[in-house]
Amino acid sequence: MSSLPEVWANTQYKKFADVRVAYVGPQPQVLEAEENAAVNVAVEAGASGARADICLAIVKACTRSNPPTISTALYGLGGAPIVKGALTLAPMAPQSAVLTKWLKEVA
Repeated sequence: MSSLPEVWANTQYKKFADVRVAYVGPQPQVLEAEENAAVNVAVEAGASGARADICLAIVKACTRSNPPTISTALYGLGGAPIVKGALTLAPMAPQSAVLTKWLKEVA
């Protein structure tokens, strides 16, 4: 799949055990306006690293996470800053309610 809407539209996406996220395209990767906005929020919240890597972590956070291990998974991606970026990128995504709840629990 090549986009978040494709992942969410897949009838089996809730059964994915894990998701690998990678950029495939012209190099260097140029972030879209929405991606830049999400990365800016994550950086302001404390995320560090290359902007492209932060963006990939944000996209992964927007995908389905296994509920019993979601906290570990989100911390592994970078924690609250990445989750804030994910909610900026996809505020109405199927995962957004889970991400919002997680943020409230860890705040």
